[in-house]
Amino acid sequence: MVQHATGPSRIGAGRLLAIGVLMSETEEAERRAVEVREAERRAVRATQAAAEAAAREAAVASADAQREAEWQGAQWEAREADRAAVRAELNPDQPLPDALPRPVLPVVAAGPAVPAVPVVLVAPVVPVLQPVVVPWQAPIMHAVAAGAFSPGVGDALLRGLGTLDQAITADRLASA
Repeated sequence: MVQHATGPSRIGAGRLLAIGVLMSETEEAERRAVEVREAERRAVRATQAAAEAAAREAAVASADAQREAEWQGAQWEAREADRAAVRAELNPDQPLPDALPRPVLPVVAAGPAVPAVPVVLVAPVVPVLQPVVVPWQAPIMHAVAAGAFSPGVGDALLRGLGTLDQAITADRLASA
């Protein structure tokens, strides 16, 4: 069909078809690699957002605990003042007894928020994605797509470099 539609010989049509298939596979692998990187970035951003939300919640809880401690301290002082006033009114000629010891209030550190409630940290949710391997032929396919090489030159390079086996790895072919 390629031979009939484009006019080259049967061998030329086969080369065009092989180059087209490799170009399609290269584009798909590169597209998947970009999708994997984007998914990883989204997972990192989601983890960072969750950590920031937990820190905000901890700061709010710490501020609430500080306000509660201050309020309870003010309540204690008001009760002690009322108690002393009533005692002084009922027994004006007797000295006031020692005040009850002030309750120990939780100390909330100034500066970075110290959580008053336990914060449960959640491990980041990273999607399990299959690693995407871009074919070693990608530079040749890009050159053919850009017009730097003709399909015939691309096919000649691919045939000349050979195929993968135990001695010839994808890294060696890509560097060649």
